[in-house]
Amino acid sequence: MYMPPFFEETDPAVLQALIAEFPLGALVTQDAAGLTANHIPFLFQAATGDQPHRLIGHVARNNDLWR
Repeated sequence: MYMPPFFEETDPAVLQALIAEFPLGALVTQDAAGLTANHIPFLFQAATGDQPHRLIGHVARNNDLWR
């Protein structure tokens, strides 16, 4: 996706605050049947030591996506 520089946010603190306030996001995947969007909760995990920032999501077992 093209992101013009004036819309890009790279400050991890701003991103973490945004995700904490609005944790529901759309996870879009593609398979042989096409695109599927699943709304799931996300957490932002800040970098620690040599580990980079991570975006962690949760998919319920009733959702076919977990397979």
